[in-house]
Amino acid sequence: MKQDSAIWSLDDTAEHFKCSTKTVQKMTREAKLPFFMLGRLWRFRRADVLAWEQAQMQNSKEVA
Repeated sequence: MKQDSAIWSLDDTAEHFKCSTKTVQKMTREAKLPFFMLGRLWRFRRADVLAWEQAQMQNSKEVA
C-alpha cells in the first residue's frame, strides 16, 4: 500500500485496518466508513478514512 497516496483501494483500506476486505465492505454498507465508487471499484479518500478513524477513537475515549 502507498500510505501517502490520496486515494486507497479496498485492499489498501483493509490492510490499513488489518482486517478483511469483507469487513471493510460491511462497514461501508452500514454507512460507517466513507467511500466512493469509481465505476465498479471501491475507493477511499485517505484523509476521510483517517478522519473517520480519529473520530472513532475520540468516541471510544468519551464512552470509557
